[in-house]
Amino acid sequence: MASVRIDIVHHGQTVAEVRVHGAVTLATVTQMRLAIRKCIADAPRLIILCLAEVTDADATGLLALPTLQRYCCDLEYPIPLLIQAPPGSTAAELIRHHLHVRATIRADVRPTSPIRLLPVDPIPEARLTLRPGPSTPARVHRFAGRTCWSWLMPWMANRVQLVAAELAANAVRHGTGPRTLLLTLRPEALRIVVGDSARGLPRMVLDTEPDVSHGLGVVDLVAQRWGTVLSGRGKEVWADIQLARVG
Repeated sequence: MASVRIDIVHHGQTVAEVRVHGAVTLATVTQMRLAIRKCIADAPRLIILCLAEVTDADATGLLALPTLQRYCCDLEYPIPLLIQAPPGSTAAELIRHHLHVRATIRADVRPTSPIRLLPVDPIPEARLTLRPGPSTPARVHRFAGRTCWSWLMPWMANRVQLVAAELAANAVRHGTGPRTLLLTLRPEALRIVVGDSARGLPRMVLDTEPDVSHGLGVVDLVAQRWGTVLSGRGKEVWADIQLARVG
């Protein structure tokens, strides 16, 4: 019978780490959930589920990991749950095999300094070609959501879907030529980039109350920062969605 040991380590008052030693199965996932609930009671800003010492896992147990993240996201006051599986570890390989994850995420934790979330090199990215048509908004929404889940960051999905949809809609409505949507995972933000062949710069109307119901008003409200870069092929409009506010 598979066995597991779970330790809880607190890094200051903002980060709680749940360390799993042993096997990840459907039975041991229940124990992980109990440990995570204990962490939630202390109201941290971030919970790390560390699988570095996992020695074995079955598909059922691994498929329950996103459910644990969803549990933390559905709280009255959501707490990001970062699943840490160092490159080359047993857990990382099993996660890639069973969950088809494009990137394994790790975290550098120093009790005296803020957390920085670091993707394993190379920088993970996902690209979608935008084709004008009635199905484009649904494709963008689905693509952004699936990418966030595949990167084991489901708490990012709603914001990324919202911003990606608005930038894509602007490109389809006002842009020309080939249009692309690119998501990249950077050290402290998930960057959304929409490119097209037109060189006209998008702008917000500043002489009235900003419209936050659609367009750049939504992007400005949700994104940490955004901007436009001109190139020989046209322009790229980018927006950064902050991963987590901790520290």
